[in-house]
Amino acid sequence: MRKEIQLPDGSIVWINAQSTLIYEKKFLGIERNVLLLGEAFFKVKKDPEKPFVVNTHAINIKVLGTEFNVSAYPDNKNIITTLQDGSIDINNNQTNNKTLTPF
Repeated sequence: MRKEIQLPDGSIVWINAQSTLIYEKKFLGIERNVLLLGEAFFKVKKDPEKPFVVNTHAINIKVLGTEFNVSAYPDNKNIITTLQDGSIDINNNQTNNKTLTPF
């Protein structure tokens, strides 16, 4: 079962079953940070002044405004990101950032 959540900035997230999304009631600071445990599809509202960051157990994904899916279950060593529109920067804290854009 998927659940739709509207975040404080107007972004929309569809969370899959057995998944958790943690976020602040208001996005304060220079970034809009969320923590994902599991799988979710994000439709991020564009805000060039305040990047949106999805934090997982192994990587961080930074976007300005885009649509993408992330599968990052803590018990699975593989993280899968599917980009539908826009671009994303992936940082695993061990190598340089990787930027993905759709074909």
